[in-house]
Amino acid sequence: MKRIITFLILALCLVLASSVAIAEEPQYGGRIKVRAAEDPMTLNPFMLGGQAYAWDMSYLFNAYLFVINPDGEFQPDAAVSWENPDDTTMIFNIREDMYFHDGEQLTAEDVVFTFEKNLDPDFASYWHTGIRDHIESVEMIDEFTVQINLYEPFAPMMYNLLFPIVPKHAWEEKGEDDFPYEPVGAGPFKFKEWSIDERIVFEAFEDFYAGRPYLDEVEFLNMDYDTALMAFLDGDLDVLAVATEDLDMVEDHPELDVVQKPGTSWYYLGVNQNEPPLDDKRVRQAISYAINRQEIIDTIFHGAMEVATGPIVPISWAHNPDVRSYPYNPGKAVRLLREAGYEDGITVELKCSSGAVASMEVIQDQLGLVGIDVELVPMEWGLLTEDVNQDKFQLHYRAWTRQTDPERGINRQFMSDTNQNIAGYSNPRVDELAEKAVRTFDIDERTEYYHEIQEILAEELPAIFLFHGIHRSTYNTRVQNFDTDPYYCYRVYQHMWLRD
Repeated sequence: MKRIITFLILALCLVLASSVAIAEEPQYGGRIKVRAAEDPMTLNPFMLGGQAYAWDMSYLFNAYLFVINPDGEFQPDAAVSWENPDDTTMIFNIREDMYFHDGEQLTAEDVVFTFEKNLDPDFASYWHTGIRDHIESVEMIDEFTVQINLYEPFAPMMYNLLFPIVPKHAWEEKGEDDFPYEPVGAGPFKFKEWSIDERIVFEAFEDFYAGRPYLDEVEFLNMDYDTALMAFLDGDLDVLAVATEDLDMVEDHPELDVVQKPGTSWYYLGVNQNEPPLDDKRVRQAISYAINRQEIIDTIFHGAMEVATGPIVPISWAHNPDVRSYPYNPGKAVRLLREAGYEDGITVELKCSSGAVASMEVIQDQLGLVGIDVELVPMEWGLLTEDVNQDKFQLHYRAWTRQTDPERGINRQFMSDTNQNIAGYSNPRVDELAEKAVRTFDIDERTEYYHEIQEILAEELPAIFLFHGIHRSTYNTRVQNFDTDPYYCYRVYQHMWLRD
């Protein structure tokens, strides 16, 4: 009798194990619902960059030469392989099994067309900044081979080529006015519908070269945050960027979960050093010592940041963990102000976006404790950007995202003659090192150059480095194989599927 019972228990365990295994097999079908705070301004692939939620949409329906997976590695897409015969030549071999959503084959002609539009000084393209100064010409070697010729060696060039490939025939047929509302791509999902101010829907592309995605559709819903939060908690929304103050509701919910990974963003106070008192390095250092970053991370960001010591994010190969740091030390801040001749303290203006007021108010209080009176000026984002670009500020709070290569965090902001330079900062040694860093392909040499730059910046503080971002996503656990994309360069929805 015991043997029979044992056998029955064993058989039941095997049946349960088998059913669990079957349930965990990816399933086709279903629609995933994602909250988008607003519609993108356009679905024009030449202008998609820089828009909220547009990155996710673009990687759904567009083809790219390659993508960057969540581990930071290049992964082939339209280009099945690539090579560098020399330091100024890049050759891309285009795959022969990639088709646009209208059935036309993607070829080198489409790639060259896309590059030429992005390089055209008379054509409005978001992507021109990273390529026009570096690419001399683009050639179609044959139907599936493209050669890019650079003016001079530029090590980060691959990262500047992360833009969609646009079908030449469809663009010319539909025209610039209609194409953004009837976009044709070659990604795993194709455009289905756009109800302005309501939803944008993409559906699975059956003929995607890597196989059709598991999901039937991905729907981006234009919803205000409070409505979206209630829908998320009720199970009517699958993905939502939950505010830090609401995370406890997610963590306590049996069907919701959170994914966190180190991010590619950094947050700082930009410093205008053209006039007193901020032209004195000791004053900038005093400000840095007076800020209790960890308090802000714990109370405002609920742990979704980490303390920063420079502009290069910790997950980058170029990050230097050994530079000078500024742990919270109000006493040292006061002494530095006195050394600089400001025994009675100083008054400075701090501009920020309206969404950053809470964290800036904490900094305002912290600096007030050491005699630094902060006049906080919240601004609409566009006006803040305009003032920053014209150096109309003393301090400003900003962030940089998608740091794929250290060139984005160093060369563009701390070299003397760049249009994104932080308030006229100029250091000949930084210029020299930054230039060397983009002209060599030796990763060890590049690391040495960027390490020294970070040491200089940590001493001189042309910016008060505050936080490195943590990339966090919240989702309903019916969504399987959920992942987050810190580089904003990957098709995360391509690999997801829905549990019954």
